[in-house]
Amino acid sequence: MKEKIISIMPLVILLPSMTFAKNFSVDLSAAAGSSDNALKTSEDELSEKQNRYSGSVKGDWLNRWVDASVQYTATKETFADDSQEGENYLQGDSSVKFGNSQDVFNLDLRHSRRTLLKDISQVPGTSNQEEREIYSVMPSARLDISGSDELVASVDATRTRYLESETRDSDRNSLGLDYQHDFSTVDSFNIRLKTIKSEFLNFPQADYKLNTAAVVYQVSLRKLSYSFGAGQDQVKPEIGEEYSAPHYEASLNYKTGTNQFGLFVDQSVTDSSFGQGMELEILGVPGVDAVSSNIELIKRRTSGLNFTTSSLCARCDLNLALTHSKDDYIESEDESTQKGASISFRYNFSPRALLLMTYGVNDQQPVLGLSEESYRQAFSRVSFRYEFLRSFNLEIFTEQEKRTSDAKLQDYTENFTGLALAYHFE
Repeated sequence: MKEKIISIMPLVILLPSMTFAKNFSVDLSAAAGSSDNALKTSEDELSEKQNRYSGSVKGDWLNRWVDASVQYTATKETFADDSQEGENYLQGDSSVKFGNSQDVFNLDLRHSRRTLLKDISQVPGTSNQEEREIYSVMPSARLDISGSDELVASVDATRTRYLESETRDSDRNSLGLDYQHDFSTVDSFNIRLKTIKSEFLNFPQADYKLNTAAVVYQVSLRKLSYSFGAGQDQVKPEIGEEYSAPHYEASLNYKTGTNQFGLFVDQSVTDSSFGQGMELEILGVPGVDAVSSNIELIKRRTSGLNFTTSSLCARCDLNLALTHSKDDYIESEDESTQKGASISFRYNFSPRALLLMTYGVNDQQPVLGLSEESYRQAFSRVSFRYEFLRSFNLEIFTEQEKRTSDAKLQDYTENFTGLALAYHFE
């Protein structure tokens, strides 16, 4: 029953988003191909025919009262020789916000669904994947103190559910107070106070309360925007000693006509159930939000940069991204470092012909007690797409997954080549 209840949660946000969608599109795809290492192993490699079917919806709407967006992809995989169990997945995000920054009351609804690895020490087959769902209800109220000062009070009820690992399910309820002073039309100063109560449905002894206080300064110019802030996180666990850690955050974004650059760095306290929440990126293969499957508190430091340009040539676009995160588990000696990089390039031969190339790599360096197993997971894809009829296109592609580790026990290289027929409607 739990899975059926969770599976309808996206509709709470998806249906109103589709109703209001102004820029709405649907993509359907059927792909058939062959893997040269379906078992993802360095020995006894098995060649196998595999099929992938997917459907995605994307849309957004913005007016005086509603700001809505939706992006979901449903995928079905089948394996001719039963090398893996066939699976269905749903990934994506949606949000609906009623009201805007000028209104006294606002209501923000959000939903996120991701496919994650169960065990980072094992290869990313379908039996080692599960879906995590997060949905939030966030009402807020704004009070104008003066022409330059305002006060915003907010409530956030967030529910995290794992479709298989039910022991990691959690509820987060928070109260926030944000005072903002505008120095001018381009810069402001904020004092942010928040208290979060996290409860674990099947492990109540791990419940905790998190209090955060931070001061933030932000600037928004025509091409450049940046912010930086600092504060303190204080954790009061249900069982155990209190813990405090510095809280900091900084970001910078620069945008011109053809180039965009972004940089961020932050440190905060989270837990292995919620992880990065709705901010986890979707890569070529499933990632991890916390290396430990136990319920634990984490001091997390993250940083990253991204660069997008279309100035290299008139027909091409280039995207680069780098990420780094360091986790220190507060109640144990566990720690983890993740380093990621991705690059994508697209070239339009004509309005109908398109070349796409992507490459992503993730270095995972966990230290769990006395054991340590570092590895690198890489994913690459090259495809050529041609639109032969209005809204229909044919794609030829080749993909490669490669894993290398210290112990060499789970290393593998898999090549997958296939053909896809897709339909695009908007």
